[in-house]
Amino acid sequence: MKMFMLKKNPHRMLCTLLLMCTGITTAMATSTFYYAANAYASPTGGGKVYVSSTSTSTPSYQQSPHGITGSQRTVGYGEVTLYYYAKANDGFIFDHWSEGSGDGEAISTNSSYTAQGLQFRSTDSGNRTTFNYCAVFKAQTGQIKVKSADESKGGVSISNPDNEMGDEVTLTANPDVSNGVMFLGWKKDNTGDYVSTNNPLVLTANSETKGTYWAYFSDPATKVYIRLKNNKTGRFLSFYGTGTGPNKNKVSDHTRDFEYNGRTYPNVKDGFKFEESFKMIDATDAQGNPSTVFLRSGHGQGTGVTKGVDFSAHGVAYSSLVGANTSQEDGKYMLTMEGDGSSVRIYTTYTVSVSGRELDLPTYLFDEEGEDYAVMRTIQGLSQEQQRAAEWTLYSLDETTTAGAFGANTKAKFTKDGKYYTTMYTDFPYQLLDGVNAYYLVFNEEFTDIVDRVVFTPVNGKKVAANTAVILECPAVQNDITSTDVVTNRLLPLTKDYPAETVNSGLNFLKGYISVNGSTVANQDNFYVLSSNKDGVLGFYPYSKSTMTPNKAYLDVRVSDQTVVEQHAKNVTFYFGEPEENTDNSQTTRIELSNQIVDEDDSTPVYNLNGSKVAEGKAAENLLRPGVYVKKGKKFVVK
Repeated sequence: MKMFMLKKNPHRMLCTLLLMCTGITTAMATSTFYYAANAYASPTGGGKVYVSSTSTSTPSYQQSPHGITGSQRTVGYGEVTLYYYAKANDGFIFDHWSEGSGDGEAISTNSSYTAQGLQFRSTDSGNRTTFNYCAVFKAQTGQIKVKSADESKGGVSISNPDNEMGDEVTLTANPDVSNGVMFLGWKKDNTGDYVSTNNPLVLTANSETKGTYWAYFSDPATKVYIRLKNNKTGRFLSFYGTGTGPNKNKVSDHTRDFEYNGRTYPNVKDGFKFEESFKMIDATDAQGNPSTVFLRSGHGQGTGVTKGVDFSAHGVAYSSLVGANTSQEDGKYMLTMEGDGSSVRIYTTYTVSVSGRELDLPTYLFDEEGEDYAVMRTIQGLSQEQQRAAEWTLYSLDETTTAGAFGANTKAKFTKDGKYYTTMYTDFPYQLLDGVNAYYLVFNEEFTDIVDRVVFTPVNGKKVAANTAVILECPAVQNDITSTDVVTNRLLPLTKDYPAETVNSGLNFLKGYISVNGSTVANQDNFYVLSSNKDGVLGFYPYSKSTMTPNKAYLDVRVSDQTVVEQHAKNVTFYFGEPEENTDNSQTTRIELSNQIVDEDDSTPVYNLNGSKVAEGKAAENLLRPGVYVKKGKKFVVK
């Protein structure tokens, strides 16, 4: 994201992040610094390479080596970001980039590599600071081969390029996720329909599978849902809230001992930190947490670079949080995101005042040790290990995403019959994947005289509208109901709003809210949440805490006479199971809901108006005496 600079007027704290670079003129000692950059290929003939100081989606590939030179007139040292590109020749596949001029340790497996924030200090044009990187290719001589249909959108890799019959081979597609590119599928020998949408794709070489598999990718998207995990700490970025009061945005200065021009200056304001907004949370708490799902907007400016980036979560955009003027041309006050999916950096420009001098420096998004919230800070004087805190793994959420996927909340799940149930409430629409089902809790209007009659109504189309509270029914993992594997309960956020087509929101008895900063729940004495009692009976039970877990659905039982709360609670406490499973502790009376979360089949139970089961199956129904009965929450008459 691009951020803006803090200025000195405290009453304009956030708006003054807007950096008017062209208006700053300060007398300072400047020098001209020189650099050179070279791109190599290994082995010779394996492919072509290209290096540039600007990003491009159409590299002018050259035979190895390809080099450029540059200079910068500045104070202290120069800094440049270099963009390296590789394209395999026929019979080869790109494998990795390494530092230096030969085959070395892999630093990136993406054919387009962004070397960020390289510093050069040489003032001698005949002895420039030199940056060398090598593209390593591997010959494909095996029965199974792989190729990208469009290398500007994504690359590919193969685990065993010289595979033989009987060998297991893994093919991996690497879409340019920083620009919203998504993997679509594999076509064998570049013909016909997709043979698979799995990524990675595992094959065994034989007479049927041998051939070349082409990876196809979507066009870049200006909007895409993502999640960001810090490469150093493993924590996820989340949006926690906007706070309250006159300083509700809670953006404050970040200070540190700053190294500049050979000296160390104490307590220099080198950026700012977010307090009560962008919070860092552990991976174990992130899986089913919608606050870690960001809608990323912005425009690709070449492979691996997105300009004018804005992130939004819980309906609040980064730009509004920090006071950005997004109407400016070229997204002047927005963020830039660079790198491939496994290592992206997000930065803006910030003015650092050092010994009476003002320096305009790149300022990066950090997950800093000892901080609960994200920080924007410069990297000058930091070690390579410290700079890793400014590197993020970007997960672009699509139907093929497994690692880093978003799913149901497994920390608040309740099990029954090999499945588990939880609730969800989000500000974005999503699609249900992997066998997950969702249900509304809707009053049956035919029973207006009985307050406890509600129907578990399935969500049609496997899509849940934004701001809709539901119960999620999730499959177990290989019959292990204690598993928290997100791949079995994935939820796919949708960039286009999906209207609630089946249930009027006013009829859904489940409610929800977006919790920020541990907000106190009003009237929590009237709230009931999905849980299990001591006997393991799943139902909605009174909620005793003063705060609500974010994005949880609940029942809001409002009564005018507080003396009847206890009795009223018994009438609206629901469970999944047969009525005869009730216990004294279950707090359920006259509940006829146990048959609602089942498919329509011959085994659906039938109840009388007193709540007793009187039949199960079509044969038993045919023997019913004349009268009024209930099946799946609806009355029917036997004459």
